[in-house]
Amino acid sequence: MPIFRFDLCARLWGASIVFLLIGQLATAAHGQDCNGNGVNDAADLAGPVARAYWRFEEASGPYLDSGPIGLIGVTTATDASPAVPVLRVPRTTADNFLSCDLGGAGSITVQDSQGHLRFAGTSFTIEAWVRLETLATTSSPNQRQYLVQKKALNVADSGLDYAIIVQRGAEYTGLVADFGKNGEFTGRELMVLFGTGSGVWAVTSHFQITDTNWHHITVTHDAAARTVRFGLDGNFETLDASGPSHFASTGPLLIGAHTNAAGAYNQFLRGAVDELRITAGVIDPKQLLRSHAMADCNNNRVLDECDIASGLSNDCDGDGQPDECQIFDDDCNKNGIPDQCDPDCNANGIPDDCDIATGTSGDCQSDGVPDECQLQRIRELKYDNGWARIAWRADEPYMAWLNRFNVVDGAQFVDGIEVLWGIMPIGTQVQAFVWSDPNGDGNPYDATVLWSGTSTVAQTDTLSLIEVPAVDVGDTGASFFVGFIMEATTEMFPAALDIDGVPVPDRSWGIGSFSPIDPNNLPANAVEYGTINNLLFGNTWVLRARTRGLGTDCNANGVPDACDITGGLVADADRNGIPDLCEDCNANGIVDGFEIADGSSADQNADGVPDSCQLASNDCDANGIPDDVALPNADCNGNGILDTCDIVSGFVFDINANGIPDDCEDCNGNGTVDPVDIKLGLSVDCNEDGIPDECQFGAPADPVRYAYDDGVQEANINFVGAVLEFAWMNRFTVVEGGEVITAVE
Repeated sequence: MPIFRFDLCARLWGASIVFLLIGQLATAAHGQDCNGNGVNDAADLAGPVARAYWRFEEASGPYLDSGPIGLIGVTTATDASPAVPVLRVPRTTADNFLSCDLGGAGSITVQDSQGHLRFAGTSFTIEAWVRLETLATTSSPNQRQYLVQKKALNVADSGLDYAIIVQRGAEYTGLVADFGKNGEFTGRELMVLFGTGSGVWAVTSHFQITDTNWHHITVTHDAAARTVRFGLDGNFETLDASGPSHFASTGPLLIGAHTNAAGAYNQFLRGAVDELRITAGVIDPKQLLRSHAMADCNNNRVLDECDIASGLSNDCDGDGQPDECQIFDDDCNKNGIPDQCDPDCNANGIPDDCDIATGTSGDCQSDGVPDECQLQRIRELKYDNGWARIAWRADEPYMAWLNRFNVVDGAQFVDGIEVLWGIMPIGTQVQAFVWSDPNGDGNPYDATVLWSGTSTVAQTDTLSLIEVPAVDVGDTGASFFVGFIMEATTEMFPAALDIDGVPVPDRSWGIGSFSPIDPNNLPANAVEYGTINNLLFGNTWVLRARTRGLGTDCNANGVPDACDITGGLVADADRNGIPDLCEDCNANGIVDGFEIADGSSADQNADGVPDSCQLASNDCDANGIPDDVALPNADCNGNGILDTCDIVSGFVFDINANGIPDDCEDCNGNGTVDPVDIKLGLSVDCNEDGIPDECQFGAPADPVRYAYDDGVQEANINFVGAVLEFAWMNRFTVVEGGEVITAVE
């Protein structure tokens, strides 16, 4: 038989709704098991039948039992409180308005002469929400906080049927058996006590309440399995409870306090209690009051989880409740979707269109997105703690180091790289990169260059910022890399490693190669390749990505750029959607692109930014020419640093003060510059070109050997006769390169 669905298109206020269900839905709860849990749907819908259930909805005592027996709770020094743990009880969907404030010295007594709440060793489940005002210590027994005790008021605890203690307090001495946690007590653990008539035994949970918020607690005694299951806020642990027999008490149930053998009240629950339910038997966690599962909030006689699983109801937030049960309290825009499932870009708990409609947020573009969600949000992506104590260099001369990041929402453009340089001279040139991760696996073996630029090391004692033209690195969640490639000398250790912070494995990568590294094929020819936690140990480079969103608020005036432009508040002469004042790095009132185009500003490295705006980090010799432009013709030793910066920084010597590093003027490698060699007569310079002659001889050509033999003598033969002199020779033909005989073999 088909299942029919009726969608409600209208919202009714202040009126009840009748769901008309026909066909299969009319009998779905009878003799069926829609969720396959082995329990008839009708039983699931009904849930467990409570022996007693105090909801504490009365404005004052006595408190009525909403269970079938109707036991009355007589109050002493308690008060009703509007502070409640939930506005609607998840399992039953009943509204919840009040709780019981026990006041630190209050209690509730429930007479039980008929033994309705007597379990005497049989299975039971007790649950409630509690909110403590003070937390226990182990300093004294009075630190204990009782939820319930079941015994005569003027007998010792050996007469207990059971007691549930929210906080254990000082050690309970003289126990005949003790199960569960057995050491390092804080006094805040959950505990259950059982009397035997002559003694007391306990089970102590590892769960403990450590704050003054509301918490749902549950204790289930399984007599057949001889275990106790503790629950705290939906987490559970089951412990052995194979102790001696239980005492059967017809004494009252005391809520929120304990009495000693003389009948004196003590060990109060110092706080509030709500929704206290006592049920016979072992209750499935799904049927506890805290659970949303197996409820029927829309009263269609079909379990909510089956409504959702079959598609009869939506559950946009995955809380186990059909959406139609939530929209009456939580649908500000009346679109039939719970507010928590509507777009909420500013994460203030209010749907965006409700923010706009009420004026909480502006929408200058009328695009349905609050303006504050479109303003510039600079995000600094990092793993490090800002400092490093170790610097790394690859074993090979060519090296790369890079960090992987993931795009965060609303900041998909990299506009800067922050780095702490390691051990390297001021003026060192390094190639900076932003790479994509095409397959998104976090491994840069397929990394593709999105942007590259040259940076000059200007300082090594603090973070350096490398400005990057906004580079789109993908949608939220996409992975990308930022990092550097360079040729390092043996004295350099460029990559600064954070060893103090919390390691973030598999984010920082290192590469070493004997040949130049291809930025679009990083692993090619690599001798070292892997994460730094595999190459060295688990830490991260001090290397960060600065990101922002598109079309945001580059001038930080609190108005989206698009509204600034359309409202005429700012100019956009090049019509690229970015206010001109945000594209004027030298603040001369002219868009950078226009300056470059008309030649009024140089852009020798062709990166779209006037050279004058980059000289602070890319002009180590302060000659007005970007280092990456001058470098190819002014780096005689090929170390990636301008010769003049090499000399000024003291990284190389220039003994003869001719502006050329000495290591470029020592052709014979004897440690003395060539002009000094010649001047002192240590080297001859016959052609007076300033280069020692020995450096111009060149390497001798490989020798040419003329031979017919195979190099092995097979016999000794002598001439016959008395010949005293003789000669022997071979004839050869001269070949190119073998014109001069230098030896005979």
